[in-house]
Amino acid sequence: MELVVDDPTGSARIQCGDELAKAAMRVPLDSLVVLEVSSGRGGQLYASSLVPPDVPARKSVTSNHRAYAVLLSDLHIGSRMFLREDFDRFISWLNGKLGDLDIVSRVKYLIIAGDVVDGIGVYPGQEYQLAERDLRKQYELATWMIGQVPKHIKIVAGPGNHEPVRQALPQPAVPIDIAVPFYALENVKNVGNPAYVKLDGVSFLVYHGRSLDDVIATIPDLSYSRPAAAMQVLLKSRHLAPMYGKRTALSPELRDMLVIDPVPDVFHAGHVHSIDMLNYRGTLVINSGTFQAQTPFQANMGLEPTCSIVPIVDLSTLEVTKRSFARPSYTNA
Repeated sequence: MELVVDDPTGSARIQCGDELAKAAMRVPLDSLVVLEVSSGRGGQLYASSLVPPDVPARKSVTSNHRAYAVLLSDLHIGSRMFLREDFDRFISWLNGKLGDLDIVSRVKYLIIAGDVVDGIGVYPGQEYQLAERDLRKQYELATWMIGQVPKHIKIVAGPGNHEPVRQALPQPAVPIDIAVPFYALENVKNVGNPAYVKLDGVSFLVYHGRSLDDVIATIPDLSYSRPAAAMQVLLKSRHLAPMYGKRTALSPELRDMLVIDPVPDVFHAGHVHSIDMLNYRGTLVINSGTFQAQTPFQANMGLEPTCSIVPIVDLSTLEVTKRSFARPSYTNA
């Protein structure tokens, strides 16, 4: 097998064995790697080992008291496929109307990793999939629904690829002139994408997840049904969008704000509409699913979204509890 590597001085073709080639395939394109190389008599280079980037093994920080953070993404309010009844049950649960008070009474934070609304003109023909075609009215509806979250719960909301902000990463927060009523909610903090937030001492990296499309498309054995493995690739790469020139647009900033530094205690993303989680070297990696039913595009792609299942993180242990709001009464998922 042959690897092609390059740096600012040029490129080189390096021969390697099958195992090393498989390891290289698991590293995103444009990543920094360290190769141990020897030279043959004819000048041919041979690689004996490959060291990819990674995060150090570490002990995660936890809260010194029991409190919960609820993780959401991809509500898509304004879409015809938005699961309004399921979301209403979720709001009722947060207000203590469905029992489960041992957890509900300790919910302190709600994080939304993008795509609060479905937006306008995101893809060709989207207008036929909208229940509300006025963007400001989408935010008015979102404000009314999210405004029913108890005021003691602090909400952090970032943008995704359906929000009315630039598509190139990093994304700024949603403009206040588009979402005036949403900004008026006293317990909502609008942030950019990505964003680091600290909740009771626990550090969260909140990222919508657009580059997961590139990772899943180019690295073997990854799929939309198990996005935590793709998120782990980003974490190991120490960068949220390591590949250049693919689907993920990147803005040429003076400082690269997509570098994963420091390593978070919780890495939370969305975008792919599938709930999944794992723990990698002390970081809880979690994708939070969706409140939007399967769209025609997803049906054509064979993608089955995980709908109306909400992960809830105990900040004192980083253990995750799930609740499903897809039925008349909530259940353990």
